Amino acid sequence: MEAVDAHAIAAVKVLEGTNTAKYISSSGGQGMVQLINDPDLLKKLEAGGVDISAELINKDFNFLFSLAPSFFTAALILGLITLFSRNSSVGFGGGLNPMNVGKSKARL
Repeated sequence: MEAVDAHAIAAVKVLEGTNTAKYISSSGGQGMVQLINDPDLLKKLEAGGVDISAELINKDFNFLFSLAPSFFTAALILGLITLFSRNSSVGFGGGLNPMNVGKSKARL
């Protein structure tokens, strides 16, 4: 609280659902602090000229959802590789050639 009284704290961001806050000092330094259970804390911060804000913490974040795009991309690539490799190895003539690459339709 001495730093607030000395106007050394520029901003405080309270983290939702915790008793923790991030602060930014007037010189640009940052840090974390445990909040005290003081009903007059907001009044003291406002009197000290501190910019007060709140930050929402996403507690429902699931690690599997962050891996899903990578998994589906890899599965798609593996599926395409499997499709093209099966078609190219069928029979003696080189397979079905799914895009008709290199085959002329001309007849003599």
